Amino acid sequence: MTIRFMIRAMAGCLAAVCCSSFAFADAADTQLGEAAAATVETTNDWRVILGIPAWIPWTTGTMQIGPLTVDADLTGQEALEELQSFFAGQFEVIYQEQYTFLIENYYVNIGSTDKFGRGGEATLGFRESITDARLGYRAINNPDGWLEVYVGVRWWDVSPSSTVTTQEIILRPSIGPRGGIDPTIDVKSRTFTEATGDSWVDPIIGLRTQYDINDRWYLTALGDIGGFDVGSDFAWRIQLGGGYRFSEHWTFDLQYKAISVDYDNNKSGSDRFGYDVLQQGPLFRVRYIF
Repeated sequence: MTIRFMIRAMAGCLAAVCCSSFAFADAADTQLGEAAAATVETTNDWRVILGIPAWIPWTTGTMQIGPLTVDADLTGQEALEELQSFFAGQFEVIYQEQYTFLIENYYVNIGSTDKFGRGGEATLGFRESITDARLGYRAINNPDGWLEVYVGVRWWDVSPSSTVTTQEIILRPSIGPRGGIDPTIDVKSRTFTEATGDSWVDPIIGLRTQYDINDRWYLTALGDIGGFDVGSDFAWRIQLGGGYRFSEHWTFDLQYKAISVDYDNNKSGSDRFGYDVLQQGPLFRVRYIF
């Protein structure tokens, strides 16, 4: 799949979402001055939103570790079974319902341990952290919804690792108090750890929109592209879904999220690392609006 095809597909998807989301706008009233006049009035210029998302992705792709190409396929069920630790959070500030700043982080640590031989253990681990920082401007903003253009950066930190522990049993013959042979058993444990991976920063540009069906239900969409050979070769992300307002302060979202990245540090030998994966799956999010 070429980068040109991905860009066209992303543009087409976002255009369809935006057109459907903003069908409520009168075609004769599309001037920026009138859109600004329709901006939601608020007695407080600032709003703060805290979000706690939970994402269960299915992963497909490959990792390049030195001269080896490793299969990175992992189902959502396997990720949950091998989950060691997890963190996800979102912090957003909105000024005058027009300007936004958002930072979010997704961190996961998974691993599995297999036993072999006499007391030996092999542990395979994987850590991934994805952090976004974005500035946005709501070019369209009225009582039924908004359309936001944003730019920012996405920081990736990916680290696969392996740990092997072996046990060596050593018999040491010795002479006992009565002159007989009294063997002593010593057990030696040895641990070998190999960690690789890399971190990089991608510039991103995207669109985000929300359309209010009524005072309770709403639809959301987000899409961006990035990388551009600055960090990764190319990356993209898309989210589609909806949500429900329980009150003035509490909301719940259910979305589909997909994110893809094609990265290679272009080093040689054992220092080379590549990460070409697609992660996609359901996302649940609870938000509190101050």
